[in-house]
Order: sequence, then structure tokens, then C-alpha cells
Amino acid sequence: MPYRLLGDFRTQPHCELPESYFSTRDMWLDCREKDCLWISKDANIGYDCVLITQSHDISDPPHSYGKLVGRKIIIDKFAFVFGHCLLYNCTIGEGAIVAAGSVLRGTRVLPYTMVAGNPAKEIKYFDKNTKKWMNV
Repeated sequence: MPYRLLGDFRTQPHCELPESYFSTRDMWLDCREKDCLWISKDANIGYDCVLITQSHDISDPPHSYGKLVGRKIIIDKFAFVFGHCLLYNCTIGEGAIVAAGSVLRGTRVLPYTMVAGNPAKEIKYFDKNTKKWMNV
């Protein structure tokens, strides 16, 4: 998938990664909603991911379908999002891992936990005492 940018990257003041980071990873990056990408400079995101910050309002069918709503994507420091993931309206905590191909929608990934699947579910957590990833 070639790099795709929707909107203006300059409207994302809390994204600490440069636009070139996303373009070299062939991402689909949605910047239509202002200030909705909050990504730490110490986060890692794999190739071919899709980050969506805007969608259609479905709160009052069918009258609201034409309205757009913005949703934040927050990726904290030391978090790692592996390739081919879809992110929308989610928070990924410090040191968390999102397995390849996962779909996060309306999800909060706690710090130092690992999620996988569609929809993404917690599968492991990091035990600081043993310094090992433990099954949930």
C-alpha cells in the first residue's frame, strides 16, 4: 500500500514523529481532524498501518450519517504497533504492544500489555518482577 495522507499533517501539533516517518512506512494517515494524532517521538509503528481520525456520525440514523466526528489516536512512549494494524479512537499506553494485523477501535491498551486480533484483546502483560511477558 503506498503512503496516503488525508488532510494536512501540520494540523497535528501533538504528533512528535515527522511526516517522513509515516511516508517511509507506506501508511494510510488521516489528518482531517485537527489535533487528533498524539504520538510520542519514542513510539514505534510498523509498516502498512492505517490511522483514522475522522468517521461518520451514526448517533441519529439516518439523519446524522453525513456529519463527521473526530476521534483521537494516542500512542505513548515505548509503545510498539506492529505492521498492518488499523487504529481508530484508541489509546495505546506506555510500553504496550499491538500485534501485527490488529484492529483497535474505541480501545484503551493499558501500559505494558500486549493485544492482538480483530477486535484487539489483551493477551499478555509484562510482569516487572519477573521481567517476562505473562499470559492473561
